[in-house]
Amino acid sequence: MVMNGDSFCRVDFIDFIDFHFKRKAFVSMVISEKKNNTDYGTVLLNYSLQIKKFSKEKIKKNKNFTNTGIYLFQKEILSFIPSERFFSLENDLFPDFDCKKFYGFITKEFYVDIGTPESYESAKVFLKKIGSSNEKKV
Repeated sequence: MVMNGDSFCRVDFIDFIDFHFKRKAFVSMVISEKKNNTDYGTVLLNYSLQIKKFSKEKIKKNKNFTNTGIYLFQKEILSFIPSERFFSLENDLFPDFDCKKFYGFITKEFYVDIGTPESYESAKVFLKKIGSSNEKKV
């Protein structure tokens, strides 16, 4: 499992792992529906939840999903990642990745990115809210 360090999304990891293994996936990505995902790019799925397109650009479709930065990989993915240079999954691998075993696990949970000062401020508010709601459950 790999997770980006500049985003947050609640995920049922047991369901995600089960999803990955039931499909015998090579790569599984947690994705979230975003109303306005111009900052996050677009993930397009087919009816089997296979990822058909991963784009840094917004694509006009009925449903737009965005990458939450949470992945499960088979260890063979390492053969696609060069060790001698900087490499970004989102920029260097996923846009051109052609694999029938590349799946999107849809979550209805809120996804928050902290990659810009504006999104960082909204993330602080969101995380404070969920922190206080978790304290009430204890």
